[in-house]
Amino acid sequence: MPPGATSIRVQTVAPDLRMFWALHKGMEQATGKGVVVNTSFNAFQEPIVCSPRDAVRVFYGTGLDMLVLGRFVLRK
Repeated sequence: MPPGATSIRVQTVAPDLRMFWALHKGMEQATGKGVVVNTSFNAFQEPIVCSPRDAVRVFYGTGLDMLVLGRFVLRK
């Protein structure tokens, strides 16, 4: 892939993955689109998040609006 190019891979979610399925359905109800973007979670010049503590720290240090960790939802 050329430098700067982006790739995408579509994945489907089965209803037996209850929490993730509910997240998708909630997004669909809220936005009209049942899509969640899954990407590498890290801040500039940092390694990828490996723990809930890392996730919360990076969340508050970036321009993200919402963080979903299991059944917990953090919003700014």
